[in-house]
Amino acid sequence: MTFEPGFSRPISPMLKKRFEFCSTWENAYLSQKWLSIDEINNWENDEKINEWVNLRKENSYDGDPLEDYPMRNLAIFAINPYEPEEIYLVWDEGRLEPRVWHYVGAEFYRFNSFRRFLLYINGMMEDTDTVREVL
Repeated sequence: MTFEPGFSRPISPMLKKRFEFCSTWENAYLSQKWLSIDEINNWENDEKINEWVNLRKENSYDGDPLEDYPMRNLAIFAINPYEPEEIYLVWDEGRLEPRVWHYVGAEFYRFNSFRRFLLYINGMMEDTDTVREVL
């Protein structure tokens, strides 16, 4: 379940609960399609996912996961089929639970866990875990 072919990460407890609830989830949050495990594992075979991931790679900056992390530490989790908006799972070495990076156009929001992302989108947490540098 990563961008690196043939390499998989264990499913964390929170993600296990999500996938037990349902496989693919259309319109899960703001028109997003939350992908099934099979769709995550076969992301390269989906034209729209490929388009959004490649567009994000072309426009990433230092500090972005697609720029700075090994492919074995990244996976696509969700896409908006209508516009460039994706959610990525980002594993830090030694952590079972991945962080969540939500990109909307040129903007991004970072969450230290899937649980914190769920709290935020359900209005139970006001701030993201995004740290921005002030120039």
